[in-house]
Amino acid sequence: MTRRAARVFLGLGALLGTGALIAAAFAVLVPYEVTRDPLVLIANAAALPQGVPVRFLSSDLVGLDVRAERLRGGGWAGGNRLNTTKALPIFLVRDGDDVRGFLGVDPRNRCEIALYPARTLPWGSFPAMLEDVCHGSIYNFSGEQIGGPSPWSLDELVLQVSGGRVYARIDTVIPGHMTR
Repeated sequence: MTRRAARVFLGLGALLGTGALIAAAFAVLVPYEVTRDPLVLIANAAALPQGVPVRFLSSDLVGLDVRAERLRGGGWAGGNRLNTTKALPIFLVRDGDDVRGFLGVDPRNRCEIALYPARTLPWGSFPAMLEDVCHGSIYNFSGEQIGGPSPWSLDELVLQVSGGRVYARIDTVIPGHMTR
């Protein structure tokens, strides 16, 4: 290799190195935030039956249960807490053109909420309800606690219905309120 070629390669190396240092300094010193749409599509509103909760799993809403617990001032640790790190169960309930959404975990202990259909037993008839499968807290389809040990209503999603589609905010939740 000639001296001239060596100087050219040395100069190019110095130029590339300087460019890399400038790019690194820029990346560190200039704040860059990756913004994501705060709304995620959950369902088609017309596909939701009137007045009956429909269960969905959403990986986009993971962490809203923890956020609600913090906003509420905590829950009671204990029970068989549902692992919601991969997907968060939610329930959507349609009432006419309105749709409400609730986290499918009990606000007291983050155990799974299940839909129990209406049933008639020898000692009485019972309406359909949402129930904590660990400890039996019972909720109506408006998210209000109507029985069991939980002192809170269900945590609620912030929804937007647009063009017949139901979207949920990934960054906001309405924590359940104290019912007693």
